[in-house]
Amino acid sequence: MTKCTEIGCRNMRTICEDCSRTVDTKTFEVLGWISVKERLPEDAKDVLVYSKEFDRFCMAFYDRSMSIEGDWINIQSDCIIPSVTHWIPLPQPPKD
Repeated sequence: MTKCTEIGCRNMRTICEDCSRTVDTKTFEVLGWISVKERLPEDAKDVLVYSKEFDRFCMAFYDRSMSIEGDWINIQSDCIIPSVTHWIPLPQPPKD
């Protein structure tokens, strides 16, 4: 895995910016953001995260298998997302 600030993940900021533009944050404000200090999601479960370093939202999953403290992995680029402070479960897909 590469960190998203490394050369291999130059597009990470663009990916997060694209995701941030498409997210309706009002929906998530109602559900409530969860601090990573409070608790972490299940391994490999897709969630929306906030990266303080990028000041952006990204879709990611938490992976405890790569390091002792675990890593947030961007689902589009497979890069490690730095400085994640909060996360929130994704809503259920439409039933249509």
